[in-house]
Amino acid sequence: MLPSSLQGFSLPPLEWHARIREWYQTMRETQPVAYDKEHNYWLVFRHSDVQHVLNEHTIFSSVKKDNGRAAPPTILTMDPPRHGLMRALLNPTFSPQSVARMVPRMAAMTEELLAKVIPQGEMDLIADLAAPLPTMVVGELLGVPPEDSYALNEWTDALIAATSREAGEEEIAEPKYTAAAATREIQAYFSKVIEDHRRHPRKDLISDLIAARVEGEPLTEFEVFGFSFTMLLAGHIMTTNLLGNAMLCFFENPGVIEQLRREPALMPLAVEEVMRYLPPERGVGAGSNTELNSRVVMSDTEISGHLIRKGEVVNVSLGSANFDERVFHHAEQFDIHRESNRHLALGHGIHFCIGARLARVQAKIVLSLLLERLIDIQIKPGTRLEQVRSYVLLGARQIPLTFKPGTLLPSA
Repeated sequence: MLPSSLQGFSLPPLEWHARIREWYQTMRETQPVAYDKEHNYWLVFRHSDVQHVLNEHTIFSSVKKDNGRAAPPTILTMDPPRHGLMRALLNPTFSPQSVARMVPRMAAMTEELLAKVIPQGEMDLIADLAAPLPTMVVGELLGVPPEDSYALNEWTDALIAATSREAGEEEIAEPKYTAAAATREIQAYFSKVIEDHRRHPRKDLISDLIAARVEGEPLTEFEVFGFSFTMLLAGHIMTTNLLGNAMLCFFENPGVIEQLRREPALMPLAVEEVMRYLPPERGVGAGSNTELNSRVVMSDTEISGHLIRKGEVVNVSLGSANFDERVFHHAEQFDIHRESNRHLALGHGIHFCIGARLARVQAKIVLSLLLERLIDIQIKPGTRLEQVRSYVLLGARQIPLTFKPGTLLPSA
């Protein structure tokens, strides 16, 4: 259903996004609920309908068939009551108090990464900051050594790349790993980490998961691995693209960077607007059927007058919902003053992103420090930005920057 010009990765992220916004608008106006014959699922484009599907979990189930393949369990593919019981295990880690305790450490990690590149006057925002930092943060919460973050990034990047198969194209992966090899490496790595935590419990999430009981039963090693890996993958790919996309939005809108320097209190609103305007996820209609956005219909129902039969699949377009003119005034404008931003970039209902608070705080810290420590920030001349090779994600593979030092880093 998606126009062929938007199905590949040849367009830079901002150009691709501008074109898909036009398509979203057409669909909202002419086919707000449409059936995609090629992929055999329904597509929902308007904000109210998307919110309805995400809210009504008794009608729209998150449980998917895995075609016999063994996949690590994740709360993304669970319904109540199991979903609530399992999600409760993670709530303390992402509580306001827990995230607040992480603030000094996240700031210190950011300072350490910036200190490595400031003397050079240039960096790749993704490779030098936006990619390693989220993995370091989530790794610390889980209880994995920070020095392992780069290997973990390589493995997760290989899995991300494997989501980008075009017609007649072989599986794309990072040079060092295929998706299958990366999966084996990740499973072997976490098997050792989990065993070490069983023998030597400590104050981290993996130890908490090992000690947890759900309905009187401990989690299996596969379940502990599933939780850990899901957190690692989500924390890495979503926050990495959020940080990169924020800078792309700032560059696309001259004056925003200086305004945020003058009024740093606007940064939380700016982060919300980035998530609405250029979300980390590519969205449906791009050949993807992601666990986060798809639901299986449990009984015949209607969406805006369209009959959806039991057993059919509904995909919601979060990206389209975020530009619905019925909800967002001047939706096509990037506005860091936008109040009451009801975007759906982090989901809605019982599956609302459990790490949302951590991602928001982390983005605020990183972007604030970036604008404070660096001045005259520019995309390196001659750079043509390329999309992340994934039908699931939206972002740039690299963002080469040049800059001058701003305020000095704190002395050690």
